[in-house]
Amino acid sequence: MRRPLRRFEVLRGAGLGAARSSVSDLLTPFSVTPLGTSAGAEVLSDVSAVRLGPVSLVYARNTGAGLEVQLARPLSVRRVIELVEREPAGDLSLARLAAVAGMGPRALQRSFREYVGVSPREYVQRIRLGRAHEDLAAGAGGTVAEIAFRWGFTHVPRFAGAYQERYGMRPSVTLQTARAELRSRNGSPGR
Repeated sequence: MRRPLRRFEVLRGAGLGAARSSVSDLLTPFSVTPLGTSAGAEVLSDVSAVRLGPVSLVYARNTGAGLEVQLARPLSVRRVIELVEREPAGDLSLARLAAVAGMGPRALQRSFREYVGVSPREYVQRIRLGRAHEDLAAGAGGTVAEIAFRWGFTHVPRFAGAYQERYGMRPSVTLQTARAELRSRNGSPGR
């Protein structure tokens, strides 16, 4: 019995040949045509898009450790991702994200979990943390609190906890380290 293809899987094997056959095994229950060809799934290179039936696409990428296979994200999920990446500090409430997606909040949460692997709230937090980290690591002006507020965090202790969990250090340490490096590059004495 064949396993259904889920959001993504990394297929491990002895090189790309084994990964190709694993992808072929996963996709054989479907009508498979790599885009731009009339052949089967054996045309997979470093990155390939494979059409499953009339609508779905599967993207495959050689990771070196195997082939990562990912279902294409629906337009509703892509719209939300684009909004979050374009306006990470803005109003990204579940109600607004659901309106942008054109679906109810629970349907958006299910769809996000299926195609992105996390809830919309977790995705928003990841993007905001990433932007805050970039500012902190660059020694961007301001305090940790100002940088947190700039990227949409409203509770600094929660931001600091999430930051430390993700990056393994307090945001203040990242900012201090970045500022010390800037001072040493510019030849300025410390405080």
